[in-house]
Amino acid sequence: MLGIIMLMFIEVIRLRITDFAKEALAEMGIIFLFCLISGMARTDYYVTGILMIWIFYRWADDYVTEILLYVMLFIMQAELTGIGAIVLILMYNGNLSNRHRSIGEKLIIKYFFYVMYPLHMIILALIFGRIGL
Repeated sequence: MLGIIMLMFIEVIRLRITDFAKEALAEMGIIFLFCLISGMARTDYYVTGILMIWIFYRWADDYVTEILLYVMLFIMQAELTGIGAIVLILMYNGNLSNRHRSIGEKLIIKYFFYVMYPLHMIILALIFGRIGL
């Protein structure tokens, strides 16, 4: 949600400021502010999440720059598994894959993922002792 609000502010700036230098400075200020807020609020992925959203937004059509920025970001965060996720994200072509499935199959797939995510988080928490069960 924080990332979406940041993008809304950036869009307002792009509509109102015509000077490129002032626009870039204002955009960097907004990004810095939202990175600060995400760090203080201890949101998921902290500053990395905000920067990822901005990279997706800013360089959506320039895959080479986008990939280089992601790799640098994940290496700086020492989260090398994120580099593998970039490949999967960039392979998305905008088409839904379940278009030719029946309604029953779509519901099974949908609810499988609704259950799978919290279930695997609980399992990992139990493995690493975060829950006292």
